[in-house]
Order: sequence, then C-alpha cells, then structure tokens
Amino acid sequence: MTGNVVPKEVLLYWHQGWDRAPDLVKRCATTWLARNPSWNVNVTDRDSVEKKVSIPRAVKALNLPLPAFSDIIRTCFLRRGGMGGCHLLVRTATGRLDRTRLPAGGFLCL
Repeated sequence: MTGNVVPKEVLLYWHQGWDRAPDLVKRCATTWLARNPSWNVNVTDRDSVEKKVSIPRAVKALNLPLPAFSDIIRTCFLRRGGMGGCHLLVRTATGRLDRTRLPAGGFLCL
C-alpha cells in the first residue's frame, strides 16, 4: 500500500467453488465485476486462492473450520496490500466502493 491510497484490489472467496455457490453469492460477484470495472477483482476458491495469497503451511495443517480459514485468507490478503471480502460492506447504494469512507490508512475490519 502506498501512502493513504487504498489499492483497487479485492478478493472474493467461495471455498467450494463458484460453480457451487448459492445464486445470491454469484450475483454479488457478478455485480462487483460489473459495477467496479476499474478494480482488480480476484474470484477465488480452494483450488485457486493460493495464486493470490500465500497461506502458511502450518496454518493449512491445522485443518481449521471454514470461517476461521477464510479469516486467515483475508488476513494474508490484507497483509500483501489487498482488500478482503469484509470490506465490501463499505459501499454506496450503487454497489460501488466508496473509498472516501475508508480510514486514512486504508485498513478497515468489520
């Protein structure tokens, strides 16, 4: 991350694969892609997430429940300078991320 500029990169993760995601989750991803064309939107699953984030081997060996594992993914993605799915809640009514609502340092956790 450079200065106070929030990188225009977001990670969407559905562990079981996007072909098996519920329709609502698929619509969220589709909407993000359509309404935020200037953003790098990484749509990942258990088979592709490590192309975007490095998950420590020791963490993978823990066999964590999915909610805890997704927290690890989000933390690893934030560490490398991207934005995780929890940030999608900070948006305008149009579905576009309102970068002016983010804290000066660009880090937000809900």
